[in-house]
Amino acid sequence: EALLLAAVATALFLAGVTEALSLFHALTRGALLASWGGLVAVLAAVLAAGLLWRRPERGPAATFRGWTLALLLPLQLILLTVAVIAVMAPPNNWDSMAYHMARVMHWIQNQGIGHYPTHCTRQVFMPPLAEWMILHLQLLSGGDHLANLVQWGALAGSVLGVSWIAKLLGAKAWGQAGADAWLAGGARRLGLVRPPETRNLWLQEAVTRCHQRLGWDVNDPATSWNARPYHLSLGWNHEDTAASPLHTLLALLALPLLAWPRWPEKVRAWGYVAAVAAGVALFAGALGWQEWHVRLMLPSLILAMPAAGLALEKALTPWGGIPVAALLLLAAVPYVVNNATRPLFGYDPEAEPPEPERILTARSIFRQPREAQYFSCRPDAYDSFVRVAESLADSRCARLGLQMGWNSWEYPLWVLTAARGGHPRIEHVGVTNETARLAERPPFRGFVPERRLYLYSLPGFRPQTPPRPRPD
Repeated sequence: EALLLAAVATALFLAGVTEALSLFHALTRGALLASWGGLVAVLAAVLAAGLLWRRPERGPAATFRGWTLALLLPLQLILLTVAVIAVMAPPNNWDSMAYHMARVMHWIQNQGIGHYPTHCTRQVFMPPLAEWMILHLQLLSGGDHLANLVQWGALAGSVLGVSWIAKLLGAKAWGQAGADAWLAGGARRLGLVRPPETRNLWLQEAVTRCHQRLGWDVNDPATSWNARPYHLSLGWNHEDTAASPLHTLLALLALPLLAWPRWPEKVRAWGYVAAVAAGVALFAGALGWQEWHVRLMLPSLILAMPAAGLALEKALTPWGGIPVAALLLLAAVPYVVNNATRPLFGYDPEAEPPEPERILTARSIFRQPREAQYFSCRPDAYDSFVRVAESLADSRCARLGLQMGWNSWEYPLWVLTAARGGHPRIEHVGVTNETARLAERPPFRGFVPERRLYLYSLPGFRPQTPPRPRPD
């Protein structure tokens, strides 16, 4: 609980500093060093003077011992392994290349988080807190080696939060540990080998036929994002498309288990389950279907895990429940070591003979240059970006005008150009969306590019149709 409260307080301080410095276009490395240094000095002075308030009386804390403690050790190993991957591998998710990391670079360049003209409007309207954290880490460290630790911190915070909520619902020590194990084990679909995709296609066909029998169009634009056709995700170990059937199964299994035993906190637990279910219903009703719902649903699935851990504790003895939790932790291993875009143990592309179906789906993060790993999702675009970056660096371009599609990759352009000694001011030009009027405001007014780059002319980066508004 104390760690979670400290994380919230730190986030509030970070947000306040970011907003305040941006008002004066003073969001620089020196200003952040002074801000965080001042906070550390104040906290050190308070601790030294013994001015901390007296802690309130609390009940006995849960004690982790024996098999429960042994259950937490592999969980800590998973967190440590993921932390190593987070530092060793760069951000390479498609959205990170298009707007998450690109907006950070514009904020650094502008020395503030104000809006700016952009072809990718997600750079200015999406929630910014995670990117503010990355912004601070990037300015203070001078690179993006720590950028993935923001997501890792969210994972660690989820583990603590699930355990804390389970405790509030009445779970004892091993029930809290079980909830964390269910969280880790259900995070992505179990698959030591490539799953049989034909079964997914059977399920997709079954859903389609059910819609037809009911007289509904499974591809109705009113129920789909951007009129995308319905299909099931097939990428079992890719963060964008991997489903979480274990999460869903465990959450559904918790319902009859919670109804079975008699215990005083049952009303509180069922109230919590009802709140989570209401959130899922609102999610399904408010958002049109898209294949990326498997990751957008993750917060709801995480919130369901405390109830699952509590049900495990109430329905089973520790000797029966802990082995189940241990198996769930084991189920997380394939996704930790064989993530599609950041694998620990990848294959050797020069091995002979090549395997037609590999369990290891990509090169290890230890066997390819960090620069190439930015393009794990689009390896065909790597050479084109390198040529552009080399040209910009060689020409000593100082002002680059960028035109691109609404979903084109921008961040690799910043990284690759800087790595070759080029540091042009990059601004979007020819913008026609809602942010176009910002080009008439300082510091963008009067910007005249030395060179223009049409980013969607690179392989795979043609203009795409922007999302359609959802019909009423």
